[in-house]
Amino acid sequence: MLLLSSGCAEEVFTPQEPPELRFAGFCYTAYQHDAFRQGAARGALQELSERTHARWVAISVFEYQSTASSADIAPNTSGRNPLTGEPWATSSTEEDIRAAVADARRHGLACMLKPHVDCYSGEWRGSIRPDSAWFRAYTAMLLRYARLAQELGIEMLCIGTELVTATQPQYTTFWERLIDTVRRVYGGWLLYAANWEGTPELPGPEFVRIRFWHRLDFVGVNFYPPLTSAPEEPPPPMEQALGRWQRLVEAIAELARAVGRPVILAEVGCPSVEGALAAPWDWRRTQEPNARADLHAQEFYYEAVRSAFQGRPWLAGIFWWEWESIPSRTELTGYTPRGKPAERVVREWFRSPRSALLRRELADVVAILRAGWTSSGQGARTAPAPRGWAAVRADAARHGIPHTSAPALCCSSEREHGAVPHGCSTARMSLECRAVPQHRWHMRG
Repeated sequence: MLLLSSGCAEEVFTPQEPPELRFAGFCYTAYQHDAFRQGAARGALQELSERTHARWVAISVFEYQSTASSADIAPNTSGRNPLTGEPWATSSTEEDIRAAVADARRHGLACMLKPHVDCYSGEWRGSIRPDSAWFRAYTAMLLRYARLAQELGIEMLCIGTELVTATQPQYTTFWERLIDTVRRVYGGWLLYAANWEGTPELPGPEFVRIRFWHRLDFVGVNFYPPLTSAPEEPPPPMEQALGRWQRLVEAIAELARAVGRPVILAEVGCPSVEGALAAPWDWRRTQEPNARADLHAQEFYYEAVRSAFQGRPWLAGIFWWEWESIPSRTELTGYTPRGKPAERVVREWFRSPRSALLRRELADVVAILRAGWTSSGQGARTAPAPRGWAAVRADAARHGIPHTSAPALCCSSEREHGAVPHGCSTARMSLECRAVPQHRWHMRG
């Protein structure tokens, strides 16, 4: 019998890891309180799935604080910047997040929930200067999202994004406490999305300074390094482009080896605007009055990312930035590859035979969970696979991924056992067996 478990004593069966990405996805964005519902109505995720073969979405939500030194983290509900009175993006509501998850499930997509904190003052989140009041406010915010993620069975939660100043080694104890607190209410995977670079005051990659990676399930890196030195420069030859990134990619690989965690590129992308290769992170260029589209520069950047990372054994996944729930007025010069040449690069990378197999397997397990469970004792719950496990095994055999018969899902929950079983490490079960394929594989005779 094939079991998914976190603390069972059975012999461990480890399937052959496919070289393709385990988490192939996009950051799915909303900049008004009901944008995910509007996206569902217009078929945004159906289009994403069909056009890119993505299997995951990072549901990206935004809250705000006044300045980099304040602690008034809260959703924007007014549509105004309280410092200037100017129009501002409203934050996704809980109802809208629920709608996004339901829409993702309809299209066979697994989910990450990815909260961000930005400043009304215009200061970058990487410059947020934390104190005890800020840490309390941040913890309260993240716990709201962690409880919602647990309730909705969201498979992964990002505990922070590009908080470069706030993740310095002197703040490690806070982050460790935060992770422990989150794990008490949420049973899915955790990662932090560290920036590829620092700040003028803290130069160098954020990811090398972080000291709490061992408490997470994945190392997350937001990857936006340039490929040219000036906006007017044309794209370099691909070999030269990859050489420019070599030291950075090697640093990420070394970190994965040092902390014993696979890497997810939690954000990576480039806008399709002239000059973007010199500063792929600079979203403001896309909104300038004289902005001119450059679709091939974006395509080149996507090709460079694929060439730099495809087949790396330590890379577990990638989330491209971004797929919009509602197309923006700057879509032509923006980050989305929708309907642009870069879309082809993603589609070719994501649509391999093994990737298609993994996508079908995910749909099978989701369907099992929806179908309900029957108790088989000792915390194990079983249900028949809707597509038929013989078909799953046949697909797997064709692609070199071993499977066994008579499958079941083994859930060891805190409710049933009083505590997470010893040996779970970071592969923890959902508290109520809702989170889908986030567990170790086991064989029972």
